[in-house]
Amino acid sequence: MNNGTVIRRIPEIDLFRGTAVLMMILFHTVFDLYYFGLFNIDIHSGFWGGFGYITGFLFVFIAGISAWISRMRAECRLDEKGIMIKFLKRGLFIFSIGLGITAVTWFFAPKSAIIFGTLHLIGLSIILAPLFFRFSVKNIYIAAAIILAGLLIQGVSGDPALTIIGIHTPDFSTLDYKPLIPWFGYFLAGLAFSAFMYPDGRERIRLKSVKIPAPEFIQLIGRHSLIIYLVHQPVIILLLSLISGKMLLSF
Repeated sequence: MNNGTVIRRIPEIDLFRGTAVLMMILFHTVFDLYYFGLFNIDIHSGFWGGFGYITGFLFVFIAGISAWISRMRAECRLDEKGIMIKFLKRGLFIFSIGLGITAVTWFFAPKSAIIFGTLHLIGLSIILAPLFFRFSVKNIYIAAAIILAGLLIQGVSGDPALTIIGIHTPDFSTLDYKPLIPWFGYFLAGLAFSAFMYPDGRERIRLKSVKIPAPEFIQLIGRHSLIIYLVHQPVIILLLSLISGKMLLSF
């Protein structure tokens, strides 16, 4: 890619990310109905348990896709050191937002505060990404190994210091938990997929416009996924408070 190349957004990625955001809003609405005792529904297994897991997977997988594209598009203006610094800064920014969410949930729900959730995982994954770019499509093998390791350590308990990799105490409780094993594997799977589909940061195959209701609106949501991620829960809780006539969060 030359310096004069006009970089365009890839519409299907915004579409997929926007779809993931809408799925997240729906799942968290159902979760809040359960959490605040407004509706008796099983959100830990069955349909909603699977729906929540798939939603989380999409966010992490798409983050991996975006990381590869960002790296390839940065090649025209940054050397390897510059690329590492770029990803370090971006990863630390997202991780710091995750720490802010930890602080907020510790205040409102200390027994199930988010210690290592979606933003912590994505932030750390972005920081680690430059170590894996060299493997390109072969990252799928590393991803498979990490995902398999996740199956092997399922149910294993241990020191709280191992919580970040997927091993924790039996009484561990949190509102959102995305440990490196297996979730970093999903990030690397997205990286490998992107290396195949967007080898130089552009589409290998230009997809035709997907004909679904209001795709531009969904793409717009995808372009602003982080801000929506941060504000959607307070908005949902406020709306549920108004509808139910109950103050769902009190100080």
